[in-house]
Amino acid sequence: MKLNSLILGLLFFATAISLLLCWLPIFSAETNDFLYQKLFYILMGLSLMVEATMFSGKTVKILLVLSGIGTIAGVIFSQQNETFLSIKNISLLLGFVITIFHVNDIKRD
Repeated sequence: MKLNSLILGLLFFATAISLLLCWLPIFSAETNDFLYQKLFYILMGLSLMVEATMFSGKTVKILLVLSGIGTIAGVIFSQQNETFLSIKNISLLLGFVITIFHVNDIKRD
C-alpha cells in the first residue's frame, strides 16, 4: 500500500511538472505539444491504474483500470482517428468521477 502511494505521488508530481513545463515558453511548440497532448495524458492514465489498486471494491478497480487504459489508448491512437481524442477525454473524466464518488472505499492501513 505504501509503495502504491509512493508511485502515485511520483506520477502526480511528474504530471504537474509536465503541465508546468508546457505552460512556460521554454521549449519548442513540438515539445510542448508532446508534453501536454501525450505525456500528460499517459501519466494520468497510469495514475488511474495505480490508484485502482488502492480501492477495496472489485468493480471500482475494474472501472479505474479501464478508464486508465482508455486514456492511454486515446493518446496512442489519436493520430490515426479523431474519435480517440474524445475517448481519451471521456475516459479521464470518468476516472475522476469514479474516484470522487468512491473515495470512502479506499483501503486504509
